[in-house]
Amino acid sequence: MTHTQNNRKTTSIAFKLVLTIIPLITVGIITIMTVNFVTTKNALIKSAGQTLKEATDSNVNAIETFVESTLASLNRVYDTMSSASFSSEENKMAYLATTLNIQPEIPMGIYIGDNQNNWTDSSGWQPDEAYQVAEQGWYKEGLSHETFAFGQPYIANSTFTYVVSATALLSSENGIDTVIAADVQLATLSDEISNIRFLDDGYCFLVDTDSLAILAHKDTSLIGASLNELSADPIMSTVNEMLSLHTEYTTDTVSDGRENYMLAAKPIQNTGWAVVSCIREATVLGALTKLEWFCFFLTIFVIVLAALILRFVIYKMVAPIKSLTKTISDITDGDLTVQIHTTGNDEISVMSAALEEFVEIMREVIGDIRNISDQLSEQSDTSKTVAQSLHETATAQTDSSGDMQITMEQITNTVYELAENAAYLSEVINDTAIIGDHAEEIFLDIASVVPENLSAQLGELGAAFDEMLTKIHSVTDVAVNLADLSEEQSASAEEVLASTTLLTEASLRLSKEGVRVSECADIVSASAFTLAEHMRKFKL
Repeated sequence: MTHTQNNRKTTSIAFKLVLTIIPLITVGIITIMTVNFVTTKNALIKSAGQTLKEATDSNVNAIETFVESTLASLNRVYDTMSSASFSSEENKMAYLATTLNIQPEIPMGIYIGDNQNNWTDSSGWQPDEAYQVAEQGWYKEGLSHETFAFGQPYIANSTFTYVVSATALLSSENGIDTVIAADVQLATLSDEISNIRFLDDGYCFLVDTDSLAILAHKDTSLIGASLNELSADPIMSTVNEMLSLHTEYTTDTVSDGRENYMLAAKPIQNTGWAVVSCIREATVLGALTKLEWFCFFLTIFVIVLAALILRFVIYKMVAPIKSLTKTISDITDGDLTVQIHTTGNDEISVMSAALEEFVEIMREVIGDIRNISDQLSEQSDTSKTVAQSLHETATAQTDSSGDMQITMEQITNTVYELAENAAYLSEVINDTAIIGDHAEEIFLDIASVVPENLSAQLGELGAAFDEMLTKIHSVTDVAVNLADLSEEQSASAEEVLASTTLLTEASLRLSKEGVRVSECADIVSASAFTLAEHMRKFKL
């Protein structure tokens, strides 16, 4: 017996498990690493954003401290100048001379001017006659300040550095508006801001929110340039948009086509300035990039290690299944002599034990079937012999029935002839009786007319004739009885003939059934032979 499954290519269940589980583990590890990477990235970006905010706040606080200290020093001078009454211009100039050292960022000290073009300068500088105080920007700004406040930064012609004027309205009497002012050098502040670094390459720069001019930047070529002039630069364009929001703190992310940058902007109190902090996102995520490569190689290592361990474990676990599969294949091929070893208490052990019990039962069943097959074969041979005998008997019976039918037909014909002769004899006898009766009458008539000596002889003749008539009548009765008997014999012959016909038909049917029994015996014998052949293929 050929089994199709033995010719079919099979795949190990261990191999299938490895092919199924390894991708799942790979997907799981990659998912975990991806989630970890994204979480870490977001945490780093959040941390970088916090660092960016802290750097911005730190710079803003430093500038605000500088502004507050500068304005506080100038306001002390303002208070003195507004409350003191100097006896002479010399005393006034002597006091203003003390402001030359008030702060390093104010090297030129304090100067005062009014709309009458009066000018007092602690440094001793005197403008030419074309110089009109009331037309100067610092003067116009001072008119709106009750105390010292910074105005619009500008680039000094002498130093080509940014200077901002701190101005205040000192007095306004009799149509004379007097403004006190001081020029604050922003070079030191600009240098400090330009040199600020955080997270390796993060930097800050200072922007005037009114004119959008850059007051301080690490790239000195950008100092004095307007954000509107630098609109082609994605960073400067984004900073312009951020400052236009006029919010306390603004963050954004921008790309220059090559890298992404994180930006933060915060205005400085008591000024029209804002500190902008900038850092490359790649710098923030530099550690994450290293972590990414580390995780990548770690993932590959873990996957390979897991695959090796999993392969070893799976192949060890499915080894009993392979053994059990081979045993089942041997049983399928007809080998029931296999030995099944059952160990452990898991599902495979239960299956092995059940298969072992099944093999034992199959051995018993196949043994019983073999015995029954042998008995059936013997009975088939006996049935075939009986069928052949029955067929021969039925054939002989059929032949005997044919001979009997011919004999009965001859008997019937003889009986019919006998009946016809009896009937004819009866008619002759009847005619003879009639003639006898007429003769008796004639004898009586003759006896009445003949002499007495002849009468006695005629009487004897009459008696003899009567005796003859009596015998004729007896013969007639016998003939009638013979005719009746012939008719009965004819009827019996017909019945015998009919019975013989039925017997012949029964013999023919019996012969046919004998043939069928012989054929059935042949079929049973062939089935027994086939079953025996199948049984021989099982190795018990």
